[in-house]
Amino acid sequence: GRAGSFWGGVISRASGLTLLVLGVTQCRRVFGIGVSFGVDSTAQCVRQGLFFDPARLACGSCGDNQQVAPSGDRCICNSNSIVTSTTVREPRGAVVITCSQCLSTEQVSFDGLTCVTCPGGVCTCTSGEVNRTRTSATTLATSDCLTCGAGFGEGGDQRCLPCAYSDMGSGCLACPSGTTQQGLDCINDANTASPPASSAFIVDFAGVGSGLVDSTLFRQRLPGAYINCVTNLGTNRTACQQLANLCALQLYTDSLGSQTACTLYKQIVTFNTTNRHGFPGWPLALPWLFYDAESSPDTATDIQLTGSFDHATPRSTNDVSQLEFVVHAHFLNGSFAGVQRVTSQFELCLPVPERLGFAWTYFGTTFGRSCTIHLNNSALVDSNVPFSEPLFYEPYLVDFDASGNELLYPMPVRIDGVSQFVRRYFLFDNVSAVGQTPQPVRVATSVDLTVKFQDGGNGKIFPPVLAVAYAVLDSSTPQTFVSSFSVTYTDDHDDFGRTLEVAVIVMGIVSIVLAYIRSRADRERDRRDDGGMRMLTSFAYEWTRYFSTSLYYVLGLTGLIFLTMANRDSAAYTTPPNDDQDNEFETWLIVAASFKIIQACFIVFQQSRYDYFLIDWEDETATKSGEAGKPSIWRTLFAANELQELSTIRKVPYQFLVMSVLFFWYVVRADDLASQNPRSSQHDYDGGDNSILRFGVATMLFTCLYVGVWLYHKLIYVRLIDDPYGSFQDLCSLSNISVLVLTNDCRGFYLHGMSPHGPAEVSLLKMTKQLEEEADDLGKRRGLVENSDDQVFEIHIQESVRREYNALLDEVNQSTRQGGRGTSWTVDANAMNQYSKLNRFFKAYLTHSFSDKDWIVREKTNLERWVSSTPAIEDTAVFFPDRFGGMCEVFFLGQEGAIFIFEFFVFTLTDWYTQNFVAAAAATIICTMIIHSARRNLGKDNLAKKTLVNKCFLI
Repeated sequence: GRAGSFWGGVISRASGLTLLVLGVTQCRRVFGIGVSFGVDSTAQCVRQGLFFDPARLACGSCGDNQQVAPSGDRCICNSNSIVTSTTVREPRGAVVITCSQCLSTEQVSFDGLTCVTCPGGVCTCTSGEVNRTRTSATTLATSDCLTCGAGFGEGGDQRCLPCAYSDMGSGCLACPSGTTQQGLDCINDANTASPPASSAFIVDFAGVGSGLVDSTLFRQRLPGAYINCVTNLGTNRTACQQLANLCALQLYTDSLGSQTACTLYKQIVTFNTTNRHGFPGWPLALPWLFYDAESSPDTATDIQLTGSFDHATPRSTNDVSQLEFVVHAHFLNGSFAGVQRVTSQFELCLPVPERLGFAWTYFGTTFGRSCTIHLNNSALVDSNVPFSEPLFYEPYLVDFDASGNELLYPMPVRIDGVSQFVRRYFLFDNVSAVGQTPQPVRVATSVDLTVKFQDGGNGKIFPPVLAVAYAVLDSSTPQTFVSSFSVTYTDDHDDFGRTLEVAVIVMGIVSIVLAYIRSRADRERDRRDDGGMRMLTSFAYEWTRYFSTSLYYVLGLTGLIFLTMANRDSAAYTTPPNDDQDNEFETWLIVAASFKIIQACFIVFQQSRYDYFLIDWEDETATKSGEAGKPSIWRTLFAANELQELSTIRKVPYQFLVMSVLFFWYVVRADDLASQNPRSSQHDYDGGDNSILRFGVATMLFTCLYVGVWLYHKLIYVRLIDDPYGSFQDLCSLSNISVLVLTNDCRGFYLHGMSPHGPAEVSLLKMTKQLEEEADDLGKRRGLVENSDDQVFEIHIQESVRREYNALLDEVNQSTRQGGRGTSWTVDANAMNQYSKLNRFFKAYLTHSFSDKDWIVREKTNLERWVSSTPAIEDTAVFFPDRFGGMCEVFFLGQEGAIFIFEFFVFTLTDWYTQNFVAAAAATIICTMIIHSARRNLGKDNLAKKTLVNKCFLI
């Protein structure tokens, strides 16, 4: 008992030291980032008389004779000015145009490049006519008035616009001479760029029909987008944006043929690469689609937001509780749709309940939402998302500087199946396969936003990553699909895994050493030469016992560390491992629970096989009760019954322990500590509990309650209310009955119950006087040794004593048989004679009546106590005074710690899979009841067989 306590302390301290590393490595500081850049919205720029450049994400000023375009995203010449030059200014790729004003008798040509003389100085036409400044491809010297002809459509502002600007709409009949139709665009023959190959029009819709679709949309839009972008780089931004959109619709592939929209885009980028805002690969005057192949934005460490993030504090200039995101949106044709605050741009599940809609923006909130959407005839029946034409988004994380100005940080996008990080995504594609039979559509089935803490950083995170997965459906067939949106906060738990692994390995090695010492001691106590098989079995059991106990400390401390970090204060320090990272923890939890179940079963099996003998010290000739010259059996019956009752008594009742855990979880609301999200009064969203945090709460409740009840039992209950073990010793002394228990062949415990007052079968008056004398210390002491109070001993006896005991016991067993209904053992006169002979043998042995079978009493040395070693026994046995309750190991009372850990692991393993404390409590109570019932019934059979006491008396 003392050795087990000592080594339990060793394991506890070793686990604590090892897990201290885990606590240090998992701790995080307050969140915060930088290397973000300022940006103004289009409206802010226009209000200042500036234009917003979406490629640079900044405002710019217009030059002389210029004004901000109605879209707000570029400069154009004034109504009576022409473009005289266009340049792209590095390093930011800003487009600079120079404008020259025409005379009052002149007007601007339709292409804005020439001043054309008005006839008679009058530059207006009559109603129904439009000024014409060129014929075919030739600009007129003097304008005239006529209706728009072939190749032109009326574009307003008293000008005819070429079909390239009207998508071959109303009024456009054919491309004029000098131009060639490429899709929907009329391309000037002077352009030297080659049109895309036919393979560039293929879109992969694997899973529907043949999979590869020759897209009408791409045939109409890709040629003009590519040629206008490459030949008018810096001036025709809309064409470049459209090319980028088409690349996104092909899911950034460059392997469908010799050319794709993405390969065409990359050809242009090759000549326009730069390093903008510190991001390599951000091209000049072009939309940014691909991250540099050699950089990994999800592990970049140079991000430092100026604002700190907090679980509960409302936002001020630099102290915020919410993450904010914006997207730069573009229409399919490349037009800029503006800078939009993120509301529904990350999901198809709309509408969203008001109190839940933006819960995911609160820092530290792990969020998940999914919905089932019906697709019918290319319409999303259960979603409020407009399904007319897709929008294309580039996401940014919003930060604020010290003055409250917005800063943006671009977020990498991971498209499922694309190996490289990109910048643009869409939620659905219902246009690429228009006119096809069957007609496939592509929809976003999951959008996952991941915010990851940097490892060892001072409150830093990696760039949030938006992961999008798509599915291809046949829109001609009504069907349903599930779309989800989630937000996950993660930490780099590689150090957690490594530290846990190191801790487990260390504890495994320590357990091997302890198991070897204990199994070797058991072999010495049994004095058997069985070829090592018994020792090997003992070693395996002892190792599982020590190892599972060490796992209790390792896993428990792990759970408590994460629980402390998650609830330390309102700031985010770390996140517990997510579901994907729980596997290793779960594995060791299963191992620990399995080993403890094995140990609990082995305890029942072992305690139900011990050898018991009740030694009656009553003088056979000194009593007149019962048979002539024989002492009464009732004293033995009482002692045996109390011994049986003592077998399953516990210091900490399992019913109270489990029900108290439920009380604290549900009534005191300890479950709040296990939430994977910070509690907020701003929303009602509950993301559920984290499994490791639930384990941490269970560890805290079980351990604190167990220690509290154990201390109460030790300090108050046994002293003021009841001491079952001490009362049993008193009963044995009053009954004049000693108890001998052999746990091994030559090792066990002896409770000396010889009454110091002589015969026990006396009147009540005499017994009362004897007790009063004992209380006044007027008589002999109860101890085995004269003038000693030591009644309980750990004994190591000679092999000769064991052999004689076995021989006499065999004779007893040969005369006994099982009762008719298996409820008792029946004995005959011969069995009783042999049992009396065995009783006389032990009485003689304990009173030093055998010269060759003597014994001594001595204290254990520290080494013997620490390593549970067996003393050398030759002719003289050794009795060690049991001052620490070692004899309790033959009862559940002495296996309290092991059974408690067994109950703990049954509870936590059940809760791990059910996420329900009530189910875990029910499983724990049922399993413990089975263990208790097995111990009572098997122990009763064993005690009845070994003591010849009928089971009817073992109540």
